[in-house]
Amino acid sequence: MLKTFKVILRMDTARQSDRDFLRGIIRYANVHGSWEFYFKPFPYLSDDTRPANQVWFRNLDADGIIMRGLEGIKEIRKEGIPAVVSGIYREECKGVHSVRTDSVNIGYIGAEHLLSCGLVHFAYCGFGKIEWSKQRCTSFVKRINEEGFTVSCFDKSASGKLVSWDKEKRMLINWLCSLPKPAGLMVCNDDRGLQVFEACKIAGIRIPDDLAVIGVDNDELICTLTTPSLSSVHLNFEKGGYEAARLLGAVMKGRAVKQKTILVEPTRVICRHSTDIVAIDDEDVAAAVRFIRQNSNKSLCVDDIVSAGSLSRRVLERRFRKFLRRSIAEEIRRVRVELASRLLIETNMSVSRIAAILNYPDRYHIARYFANEKGLSPLEYRKKFSKESYLRETNG
Repeated sequence: MLKTFKVILRMDTARQSDRDFLRGIIRYANVHGSWEFYFKPFPYLSDDTRPANQVWFRNLDADGIIMRGLEGIKEIRKEGIPAVVSGIYREECKGVHSVRTDSVNIGYIGAEHLLSCGLVHFAYCGFGKIEWSKQRCTSFVKRINEEGFTVSCFDKSASGKLVSWDKEKRMLINWLCSLPKPAGLMVCNDDRGLQVFEACKIAGIRIPDDLAVIGVDNDELICTLTTPSLSSVHLNFEKGGYEAARLLGAVMKGRAVKQKTILVEPTRVICRHSTDIVAIDDEDVAAAVRFIRQNSNKSLCVDDIVSAGSLSRRVLERRFRKFLRRSIAEEIRRVRVELASRLLIETNMSVSRIAAILNYPDRYHIARYFANEKGLSPLEYRKKFSKESYLRETNG
């Protein structure tokens, strides 16, 4: 008879990222076995004021727990309950299976997006000394520096002192006003984006005309609460939850599993109005870039771009390289591959069908261009980043 596992879930169900993570856990359980879920009692439903890490889970006879943060981890380990912990970045947590975001790639993707807007001034706004924010900042700065540009970073904790939001807001406004405009700003997550938007409204800084802003997490409620709406790096939390459940399932079944860290990977940038800008100080090049983006589903060639403008091919190529550091043909390939990437992740269409929609001659052409841009074949990319790839699994 198939054993029913009792699994405790200790997550913040109010946040979209955690809800997506929970969806992945549930999908794994639905496919691979019989799990019963238990949650920590909600404070407003219980008069038990004792610390959560001392009592609440002991009478459940739980087989495993998936939790956010390390609160109570010592007691949980004393009870011998296998655990997978999300949101920890400390390497000293030996013996703890963990889930964390791939902050290095997050920072890189954010930088790539702002660079593609033609900007030459850049900034990063994080949450002080929080590890994942620091990692995203370091990666973002590195990528921008590779193109010969510098980055201004806002760090409220540089003095080592905690400050109120009112005081920090004044500091943030002064820093935002000091930035050369137009600039591209990456915030460490969408929550920080809300604060930046508030500061910009007070300071009279226009988004995206003065400041193009990109967030992280793609929390749709937060991203659409702002005016204009916030572009954001989407993270595959649902797949992360699925992999966390797979890992816990193996441990609960008695398999020997070495300490493992699961990375929640960024998939793409969800473009909204906060980065809807072509900040190129050359109207002919800017017009060419807009033309490429507006016609990205067509089989464009360099002559098409030249014909749409007033410059000779030689002059336009020279200016293109000056402002974008790539050729017209390279920009066409980049934009079209990004569109193909979105279709691979968001739809179940075959590669041949996507090739037809985007007016590639056949699937072999799109595969070649895709591999050159992404380092993966279209199917490898879909398998890595699309949640559908793991939802199709039927065996544990």
